[in-house]
Amino acid sequence: MRIRIEKRGVTRFFIGICIGMVLFSSTCLWNENSLRTYIYVNAAILGLTAIIWVFNIVSINRIINNRYILWVIGFYTLMELYGLLFLRTGGFNWDLILVGGLIQIALTILIMILENMNDVIEVFCKSCKWSLVFICIYMYLQGSLKISNIVFGSRIGDELSGNVNTVATCLGTILIPTFYWYLVGEKKLTTAAICIVSSGCMLLTGSKKGVIALAIMLSMYFWVRKTPLKYVIVFGSAIVGIYAVFNVPVLYNTIGFRIKDAFATLGFGTSVTNATSTRIRNDYIHMGLKSFLNVPLFGGGMNYFQYINRARFYSHNNYVELLNTFGLFGTVVFYFPFLRHLVFFVKSLRKTKRAKTSIENDNMNYIYIFIIMFLFAKLFFDYAMVSFTALCIFYIPFLLSSELYRRIRNEKL
Repeated sequence: MRIRIEKRGVTRFFIGICIGMVLFSSTCLWNENSLRTYIYVNAAILGLTAIIWVFNIVSINRIINNRYILWVIGFYTLMELYGLLFLRTGGFNWDLILVGGLIQIALTILIMILENMNDVIEVFCKSCKWSLVFICIYMYLQGSLKISNIVFGSRIGDELSGNVNTVATCLGTILIPTFYWYLVGEKKLTTAAICIVSSGCMLLTGSKKGVIALAIMLSMYFWVRKTPLKYVIVFGSAIVGIYAVFNVPVLYNTIGFRIKDAFATLGFGTSVTNATSTRIRNDYIHMGLKSFLNVPLFGGGMNYFQYINRARFYSHNNYVELLNTFGLFGTVVFYFPFLRHLVFFVKSLRKTKRAKTSIENDNMNYIYIFIIMFLFAKLFFDYAMVSFTALCIFYIPFLLSSELYRRIRNEKL
């Protein structure tokens, strides 16, 4: 008996594996103890991409003319030049920056191989879903999800990539597509369970970015689901859940006080612990905006913010760090293409809503809503972190918006 293996299905599977490896390694392996493993995983991703490309040839001409790849090459070259020639203080990991750029190019090629937009969304969202499963398993095996850590108030995630804020941002970036896929793709109990468990892990980091991600997901739910009964169910469940989290002792000691601290760092209420990060970050923003005025056009070089302000840390704000490093020139290069995409998707959503209702229009509406919320999440996250020099997972909203923008524009032309 012959077993027929469909080439398209195999290709989609291995592309999903590569995307999942990027998401997993970015969340779990970007630290001093696991850095060698992180490099090996990224090397495996590049090798797999080369094999997939050989069997699904995308012409070199299409690759070198892809606008996102050109943008990656341009911006990463700018980073390397500024880091090697205009480093103000500290060190510069040119090799990790190079690896990040190559991984982004590899991901773009993999997504280009997928035949249509629905394939892109499905493969990406399913990769997010299953990467969350492996991340949660890894967190458990690493000891982050010990009962003692959860019940007695330790912020989980320091054993993974960077710190708790990095882990929360990675989980939020992966959770939003997974939740979207639950809403419009496969309404399976397993997907709902994965979203709930992962949301709990994200909140246990104690990072305000977890609250931002949940707000984005809730907004997306109300945007997609318009039936009054579903509003009542969600609001009722939310009220019961909030009451339980802040009044049941075990839940309060596990999650409740962390949420209070997260809101306190955003300026709402009083923190339970000594949560002062927002005050420090606001000071850094004021310092950074003043130092930016010294070098407004092309910036002061890599780590200029720390150098000129004699600060112990970087600015913890992507906008401020970009302005200080590359000036207005680099900041516009970084954000302008994707703000343009955001405007395009908002206008397209309005047009499809005014058009005659059809399954195709509803599907496009959902895609527009997803990518708009995904880009907004990226812009909100960047207010509380420096993302341009870090993990390529933080570029994924840009990559996805660029690819969907290209395909939609080509279809309209």
